[in-house]
Formats: sequence, C-alpha cells, structure tokens
Amino acid sequence: MPLILAVLTVLPFARTAVLDAGEGAPHTTTTQHYVIETDISEDFARAAARHMDLMYGEYERLFSSFDLARPNRPTIKVFGRRDRYDSAVPAPLRSTLGCFSYGKNLMMSFKGDRTRDDVLRTLSHEGFHQFLYDRIGGDMPMWLNEGFAEYFAEAERDGDGFQTGQIPAARLRAVQSAVRSGTFIPLDALFPMNRSKWAANVRDDARMTGLQYDQAWSLIHFLMHAGEGRFRDRLYGYLRSHADGQSPGMAFRENFGTNIRAMERAWKEYIIHLRPTPVTEPEMSGADPLPDDGAGQRERGK
Repeated sequence: MPLILAVLTVLPFARTAVLDAGEGAPHTTTTQHYVIETDISEDFARAAARHMDLMYGEYERLFSSFDLARPNRPTIKVFGRRDRYDSAVPAPLRSTLGCFSYGKNLMMSFKGDRTRDDVLRTLSHEGFHQFLYDRIGGDMPMWLNEGFAEYFAEAERDGDGFQTGQIPAARLRAVQSAVRSGTFIPLDALFPMNRSKWAANVRDDARMTGLQYDQAWSLIHFLMHAGEGRFRDRLYGYLRSHADGQSPGMAFRENFGTNIRAMERAWKEYIIHLRPTPVTEPEMSGADPLPDDGAGQRERGK
C-alpha cells in the first residue's frame, strides 16, 4: 500500500482546533521544540514527540549554515478521527491529510485508518513548512517548499536520527516515466508556479497533483545529491537570496544562472540514471511490479 503524505497548506485559520474528551481523552506532551496534543493515546503522543524532536534536529542539521533563531514552540494537533480534523480546518482543506497555519503556529493532522508511520511522515512534511516559515521565510517558491517537505518526509528513522536522501521506488519510477514520455512539467513552468496555480492543480487534476510533488521532490534530490552535492551550495544560496528579499527571478539568476534548459537536461539525466533505495523496492516473492504510469505514487489530499 503506498505511503500517504500530506498536502502543503500555509493559511491563517479562521477557527481554533479543540481537542476534547470524546473518542479518547486528550493528551499533551511538551518537548524541546513542540507541544503535541492528541486524542489518540498517550503512547502516540510520546511517539510523535520523539519523532518530531529528532526530525527537528535533521532540519537544523541540513540548514546549519543559516542563522537560526529559536521561535516559540509550535503546536501539533493530531486527531484520532478524520471528521474531527475536517471540523477544525477551513472547508477547502477538508480533503487534505495535514496542514500548517502560520497565523497560529499550528500544524494539524489525523490518524483515521492510517498507520502510525503514515501520520508521522505527514508531520515531518508539515514540520518542514513550519521550520522554513519561522527560520528562513514562508514566501518561498512552491517547488522548493514542497520539494523539501517531501524530501524530509521520505527520511528513514535511523536510531536517534534520520537518513535523508532516500529514493522511494514508486516515486522515482513515476518521475522517470514522465521524463521518458515527455509528460514532465518543464522547469520554466514549474519554477514560477505560484500557490494559487499549485492549489488549483491539486484541486482539479489528480495526475498533475502527483507529478507536482514527485517532480519537486526529484529536483531537491538532484540539487542536494547530484555530483556528490556539487549544487547544494547554490540551492542554499537561492534560499538565502529569497530570505534577503530578492525577487524570485533575481535569486534564481544569481544562484543558478539563466540557462534553465541546461539545468533541465542535467536534472533529467540524473533522474533517468537514479536507482531506488533498496528498502523501498517491493518484495520479489509474488509482489506485483510497481507501475510506470504513476499509479503507484503516494496518495495525497486534493
């Protein structure tokens, strides 16, 4: 079953989410970096707290070159039932799996029939949006914001930390299929895509939804890992230029140059030759092969 991840939402909520004693008693855990509130169980609250503090350390590790202030702890609310989540978020967000409100410094998700790992990966995704907003600035290009959020959501727990840079088989094959068939989103169309266009695609076009997230993830992976990280400093420079108030176009030109077609060719070459992390491959004993038409990609809210 494909892993389920969240859709980015960065909106000031008009209402306040409340956890009350219904399906389960509320549990609150305060950690070094977060306040976790859930009606699932005390055990889940502890697991989410541990996961998110470790993930926060991974955010900080990969952004150690930035001057990172320490904001107030954000709150994470995880509902046991989807209907409770839906009643707590604005109507347009009721089909999402998770969201972040910069106005309230609040992340929310739900468990429903999902596995614990599914929910924790959703929190890793939304946690990056919160981290980026507080530490660097929230007005970042959608491909970068969502690409990094998916990059961290794909990280695998490794003892007291995470291994980032994982390459999930289904996601990789979806991007490779798009590259081979010429149905990928041209970079000169993806890079300027704003929040309203991204959200419209999520709402109206299931194929484009998956492709946006998969391709954004693949671009971050390319810029972080291609050529043993030879583009990583340019990516961080791009982020820093945005944080310093440069326009998106100027920030891009300053750090990546003007030849987007050359960048696109290098990204496609990298993706076509990339191989999945072995643990993400399906078991060979009777497992159906993963499709190349995007059907095996992760489900997301729309």
